[in-house]
Amino acid sequence: KCKMETEFEVETKLYTLPQQLIIVLKRFNQQREKIDHVIIYPEKLDLKQFTFQNQNIQREAFQLETVVLHSGNCWGGHYSAFVVGEKNWFYCNDSIVSKSSANCEDSRAYVFSYKIEEAEVQESD
Repeated sequence: KCKMETEFEVETKLYTLPQQLIIVLKRFNQQREKIDHVIIYPEKLDLKQFTFQNQNIQREAFQLETVVLHSGNCWGGHYSAFVVGEKNWFYCNDSIVSKSSANCEDSRAYVFSYKIEEAEVQESD
């Protein structure tokens, strides 16, 4: 009613977390031009600050499993991926698979797959 502009903050919190987290970036603008900014993404993603602290959430950290890359434009292109298996990273490009390292910076990064971290097992004597 007062019609005054006021600063405000909106906060979103999660009650539960999935076992698998998929993040898809919008890499094209409204003019259908590709957004080629380099994306820096973490191998470990901690969502603790985005969760309510309750009994439903046992773990808040996710480990990167897959990064899908897109080369091309909105009319066509080519997909390739970095995937992790047995603690080693691999680059998959069609039928060619080669050992790689996790590249946490890429202008082609498009889809990220994270898996919730397993609870650490305590060894006993």
